[in-house]
Amino acid sequence: MTEGMDDHAERTFADRFKDLRALRGVTNEEIVEAVGLKSNRGHAAKNWAAGRDMPSRDNLERLARFLKTTPEWLLHG
Repeated sequence: MTEGMDDHAERTFADRFKDLRALRGVTNEEIVEAVGLKSNRGHAAKNWAAGRDMPSRDNLERLARFLKTTPEWLLHG
């Protein structure tokens, strides 16, 4: 588990993603740039936060590294 984050079984990827985004103080645009989706203008991150989409395996790994956590924690808590 990522330090400072309370987690419950009912929490989703979107919940954990939003919490870490706020905790790290980063914008959707910074996230998609770090993941490598530079032309995306933050739309992917907005969809991830809303629970409408999930990152690909490669993007999930880059996202976790950027947010200083693990893909497993983002997915399952």
